[in-house]
Amino acid sequence: MQASSVARGVIARLGIRSYPISLLFELTWLCNLACLYCDRHTPMRHEMSREEIFSALDQAYALGMRRTNLDGGEALAHRHVDEIVGRLVERGGEVKLNSNGILVPKKIKTVRRLSRLKISVDGPRESHDAMRGKDSFERALAGAEAARAAGVPVEFTCVVGRHNARFIEGLLDIAENLGVGVTFQPALNSPCGQGNCSDRSNSVPRLGMREAFAHIPKDGCGQCWCARIVEANYKWGLRFDRMLAPGD
Repeated sequence: MQASSVARGVIARLGIRSYPISLLFELTWLCNLACLYCDRHTPMRHEMSREEIFSALDQAYALGMRRTNLDGGEALAHRHVDEIVGRLVERGGEVKLNSNGILVPKKIKTVRRLSRLKISVDGPRESHDAMRGKDSFERALAGAEAARAAGVPVEFTCVVGRHNARFIEGLLDIAENLGVGVTFQPALNSPCGQGNCSDRSNSVPRLGMREAFAHIPKDGCGQCWCARIVEANYKWGLRFDRMLAPGD
């Protein structure tokens, strides 16, 4: 953790000023799969241009962002993903990326620059392919192996629903054999249950990152379904007491 980020965390914890230290950035809704429970198959109308993306990320960096999580759709399918990852890494930031794994071998030069690659795996072949398409399981694992061979840490993300709840133990066995961790999340139609993806009133291209960030409600995420997000918010807010197990 960089000293500047710690300092910003202290300032934010004291209520003096907030900083966008970690940013989840959806590059596109374009995807090379059409998972049955997902609402991100085709690009949205008026997705941000290359220049708008670079401008937004530059502005976020100027405000204090040092960690970026690139998402989609399929982030590796974005035609400017190589440039985007390169620009972020060259600034000294930490870049993670969420993927279905299929394009990893083709994009290995870009993947090699990531600090972590998170690949969606919904269980053993039977449950995974039932939701994501024939051979998608094998291609996801091939992507994971390619990334690991390139020295990139890999983590599985599992979307839990009726389609795979009974296969979770099988997925844990696969992850253990490969030596990777797994994060579980419920099947929802938005990465943030508190956000409204149809609300365009707080547009970064229109308002700029500084003003858009200032307008975000600071209600906290203590009850968020995603443990990863809650723990990250506690860490950056220096609420380490909240991260202790009950009784510690």
